Amino acid sequence: MEDCLKFKYSHEDIIRLFEDGEIVSICETAAFQRLKGISFLGAVERTPAYSKRRHNRFDHSIGVALLAQHYAKKLGFAAVDRIKIVAAALLHDIGHAPLSHSIEPLFVERFGLDHHIATENILKGKVAIGRGVSSALAGFKIDVDEIINLISCGDTSSRGRIFSSPINVDTIEAIWRGGSYVRKQFFNPISVLDAFIDCDFDSTSIVDRFWSEKDAFYWLMIYSKDGVAADYWARNRIGSCKNLSPDDFYLTERHFLNKFAAATNEGHDSIEVDIKVRKFEVDTLEKVSSYDSLSRRYKVVKFKKSILLHPPSRKLKISSLTKSLI
Repeated sequence: MEDCLKFKYSHEDIIRLFEDGEIVSICETAAFQRLKGISFLGAVERTPAYSKRRHNRFDHSIGVALLAQHYAKKLGFAAVDRIKIVAAALLHDIGHAPLSHSIEPLFVERFGLDHHIATENILKGKVAIGRGVSSALAGFKIDVDEIINLISCGDTSSRGRIFSSPINVDTIEAIWRGGSYVRKQFFNPISVLDAFIDCDFDSTSIVDRFWSEKDAFYWLMIYSKDGVAADYWARNRIGSCKNLSPDDFYLTERHFLNKFAAATNEGHDSIEVDIKVRKFEVDTLEKVSSYDSLSRRYKVVKFKKSILLHPPSRKLKISSLTKSLI
């Protein structure tokens, strides 16, 4: 199984790696194919420091679904439940906006639209891009509300545990993939998942090391000055446009950036911004006796941090960055 996880997946890989034809068919829908045009981390991937390594939500979602398939097989779930679990993992990011989390706050502020709502709109066929995947799920008699409940961590049973626990398939794949931006990976995703399945949580466990790697990745990338600045100035640039609409949420980044090619950053002054950050800490004194007590050992500490950001060196239009952005 370790050899199945890749940074890039071809159509042939998908046919070969997934055991259920229903999953392959879902991968072929327009809504899922759109994820090839949605960057994994958003605006920070477009900065010079990280532009040589590009990932997208398509490949990430395939990886998460493969981990879910491994989980379902190891726990011996019936085929009907395995398909639901793998489908939920595959579709967990289906509602991400262009530039992902970098731009989403603008849609929340103006339209009350975030990726959770967009996911439901797509899976229920309320928007044009989602009609294919909605029809596919209905054709395979997969309950959309059940899929949404799994994705939104509403199912805390053994079936939904890999979505609702602090150690989950989305995070495992994301931190493994994210490590390639900044350094080599220091853990094997399957080993982390197997330790989770076996309830192996102690100071010698790979899960402790994974949680520490998650913290390192967030501070090296997401909360770095490059990461915060990329998100802030991307929102500043798109936020200057008056013609942003809810429909833009469902575009690929190529079409989105082409639409706003004339947008420029407003203002030239440096600015101090407050950001919400999280520290991922392992409390080694806490012994995990059940899955329900994971959050006591693997803690998330939230606080605010101020950071001084300098504006882009010149008033750049998006059109002048087109090649690097798309």
